[in-house]
Amino acid sequence: MAGMVAQQVWLSVVGFLVMLGCAVLAVTGWRKAPKPGEQPAAGAGPQARRQGRQKRSMMDRIDERWQRRRDEQQGGQ
Repeated sequence: MAGMVAQQVWLSVVGFLVMLGCAVLAVTGWRKAPKPGEQPAAGAGPQARRQGRQKRSMMDRIDERWQRRRDEQQGGQ
């Protein structure tokens, strides 16, 4: 059996490339898929959706949450 595997290395390479290509297609398709219950608008790509939202960094969101918690704790005392 080891002799057969050693003679057909090209088949292993082709199989790996097919597997890699399918994984790339699955990941890119998953990222572009609409969320459940959401209708994709005609001509509205991912860039059009991003323009409607404010672009905030992760640190801004963490800071806002921290401030909210501090305000809630100070209000209860």
